[in-house]
Amino acid sequence: MTNILKVTTPVSGYEKTAPVKNKGLRNTENTAEAVSKDEKGAPLEQDKALGEGSVSKFRYESNYGNFIKQLHESPCLTESLTKVFDSLNSQDIGNSPAEFIAMTEEFVNALTDSPEERLAQLKGNAQTSIRFSGAFFGILRQVLNGEEPLELKAGVLEFLRRYTDMAETPRLLESIRYTLASIDKWMYKDAKMQLAELTSGLTFGKDEMASELQVLRDKVLPFLNLYISRMNERGSLRDLSALLGNLLGRCENGAPTRVEEAFAELMKFQGMQKYLAGANPSAILQVLANSDYEKAKKEQKWVEKFRQLVSAGVTGKAGKEQQQMYKDILQAMIVNESVYMPILHTLIPYQADGKVRFSEMWVDPDADKTSEESPGKRGSKCLVKFDIDQLGKFDLFLYHQDGKVKMQLNAPEKVKDKLETVRTDLTKLITKNGLEAEELYVETGKPAIPLTEAFPQIMEKENSVNVRI
Repeated sequence: MTNILKVTTPVSGYEKTAPVKNKGLRNTENTAEAVSKDEKGAPLEQDKALGEGSVSKFRYESNYGNFIKQLHESPCLTESLTKVFDSLNSQDIGNSPAEFIAMTEEFVNALTDSPEERLAQLKGNAQTSIRFSGAFFGILRQVLNGEEPLELKAGVLEFLRRYTDMAETPRLLESIRYTLASIDKWMYKDAKMQLAELTSGLTFGKDEMASELQVLRDKVLPFLNLYISRMNERGSLRDLSALLGNLLGRCENGAPTRVEEAFAELMKFQGMQKYLAGANPSAILQVLANSDYEKAKKEQKWVEKFRQLVSAGVTGKAGKEQQQMYKDILQAMIVNESVYMPILHTLIPYQADGKVRFSEMWVDPDADKTSEESPGKRGSKCLVKFDIDQLGKFDLFLYHQDGKVKMQLNAPEKVKDKLETVRTDLTKLITKNGLEAEELYVETGKPAIPLTEAFPQIMEKENSVNVRI
């Protein structure tokens, strides 16, 4: 939602203010600490969620505050994935339904088992994390960051909006299917039958999308609006109907013809002509189809298999015992993909020695974008969590700038006798790739590196728009 009025709601605990001293209080070393701990002296849960040491005790709920709370409370994705992958490695799925076993085999077969393919997979994961990548979108960034007319910049944003809707059309159609199924649960029997009759011919495929969207717009939505009005419905059904209208609008906005029209409007500006002189608007769809993002998305076949696997596990198809594990995975992935997460997150499953393993990675490619000490220099941070069979869990944190690397590896106790060997091999690996190991720490017995400690900017947002109703 656009913040037109610049209205903000402070999240308590993040204001850069000093504690207020009250001379009227006695025999209390820290008044904030005195009211923020329970009888046993432990911080209260709400203070853990919004940051210990909070001064103000008034809680202003906001979307960002809710995200911070979920970040602290959501299960660790690494631990949940370890349980799931251990069950796959031990083939502890023999009691699961045949359909789920088949999904598991398809997912495992889609994973790579060679080091060369793992590198290509890692690059593909990075490319699918950023939709607007490549030379063409680099030109659009120059326009947005330059001194071009506001009308041109608004046209660029509209074009990107339509392209995004077009790229997400398959997901939007699936969301429409799910929303209609949810609406059905809130209607009386007669209305259900009428709705089923209206939607009986819908396939939710891209081939018949135009005609099906017209059915939804001309028949289904008016029927729902009439039903809501007559039944004086002001609850979930009304919300779902509004959501259906929003999804329908996005599908129509993402029609290929509308994307071409938006680009044709852009090419009428002299500011675009100097970058893309003579560009044919009718060829824009081919340009978009050949972008790094679209090509990488087609090659990442395991992603769709993994989505199907998690979806089946969440709905209980893996068995009641494993349902909660898949719910934990889904919850953790949603939090990592939040609009409030300022860093890139990627999951890298692969096969090694006949077993399924994984790495989880967070990357901040613009770690020093606002640095006052080194303006113009750009560094990058990376946190990698991985698990090696029979050894344990590893945490790898590194910072890179100007060809120099600072690295910290937290290893399990089982490699304590091999620390010097690990340190030497890491130094050789860094040098082999044309980098310099400025600082290198290899330790055991250390706790896992918290995400908010590796990337403190997650916790640095001080204000957010409160759009919660």
